[in-house]
Formats: sequence, C-alpha cells, structure tokens
Amino acid sequence: MKTTAKTLRFFAAPLAEMLGVATLLYFCTLALSGLTKLVIFSDYALSFCFLYGLFLHLSFWQFSGAYCPLALSFGATRRSIRRALLVLWVVGSVVAEGFTVLAARLSLGGAAGGRNVFLLQCGLHPVGGFCLMLFLAATGSAAGTALPASWPRAAGITAKIILYIVAFAQVFVFMLLAYFLPQWFAPYCTALVAAAALLMAAAMRALRHAAVR
Repeated sequence: MKTTAKTLRFFAAPLAEMLGVATLLYFCTLALSGLTKLVIFSDYALSFCFLYGLFLHLSFWQFSGAYCPLALSFGATRRSIRRALLVLWVVGSVVAEGFTVLAARLSLGGAAGGRNVFLLQCGLHPVGGFCLMLFLAATGSAAGTALPASWPRAAGITAKIILYIVAFAQVFVFMLLAYFLPQWFAPYCTALVAAAALLMAAAMRALRHAAVR
C-alpha cells in the first residue's frame, strides 16, 4: 500500500500542476477580458470549457507513455502504477470537470457568455462532462500503452493521431447533442463511459508488461 501511495503522489503532482497552470491562465484571461473589453480575450476564455479535457488527455498520454517507465526505474511496481492511474482517472476527471463547470459559470457572467452558450455545454452538464472527461483520459492512456509494439513506427504514430482526432471529435459531438438533440444526450454519455472503460482496461492490461526504457 505504501508503494501505491508513493506512486499516486508521483503521478498526481504533474497532473495537479497541469490543471493548476490551466486554471491560472483561465483567470488571467478572464481578468484581461474584464480590463480590456477585447473580444479576443472573452472568446479565448470560453475555450477553457473544453480545453481541460485536452489537458487531461495529454496528461494521461504522458503518464502511460513516459512516466510509467520512469516510475518503474524508481522502484514502483506495475500493480501500484495501475492502481494509481485508476484512482487518478476518476479523481482527475472529477477535478477537470469541476474546473470546466467553474469556467462555464464565470463565462456566463461575461459579455461573450450569452452569445456563445453552445461552447459552454461541457460545463453546463456536469454529469455528462464527467463522462466525457473519463473518455478523454482513457483515450490518452490507450494511446500511450495499448497500441501493439510490434506495429511499424509509422503505423503506430498514425494510429495515435487517429485516436487523438476521434477523441476530440467527441467534444463537438457532445456539444451538438447537448445543445440541439438533448433526447440523445443521455444514451451518448452512457456510450462514452462504456468506451472509456474498455480503453482503460486495454491500457491497464498493457501496463502489466511495462518495462524500464
């Protein structure tokens, strides 16, 4: 259990740093929007309602592709790594969605919020947004671990790019369904969770064979 706790702290620190820096940038952007009244800052602030998903995806891609071998070299076990990533998968998704909800609420009070409600859907639907965050984190882990090592390098890179595109296409599908087709929104979120569970299971299975590079 001590090994799992140490591994959890090892992974939690860079995730907290990335989400913390993103939040600081958001508040700076919001402050500049209020001080300058420039549309560019208010429109940029709205983007944070789905950029937290990008930060989460990239964090888990980095964890699985680079931090896992590093943790192993520091004495972590494969089991402790898998446990730590599963905990952060859920907790990190909650935190990222929490910041997304905060960004949406604050943006609604700005000059651009009323005319860009479509862009705020990830923050205006907390449960659905959490499902989306779970999916984005899982695709990051899958891209970092679960693609066959026997594939040619070019094929592996191409597959990761396709997975990345498919993952972030779901942000726009999410917003479209939440805004225009709410009757399909709940089934879609259920499908996101199912796909996330399958992707994370594939990543966890691949991590059983992780090695120090």
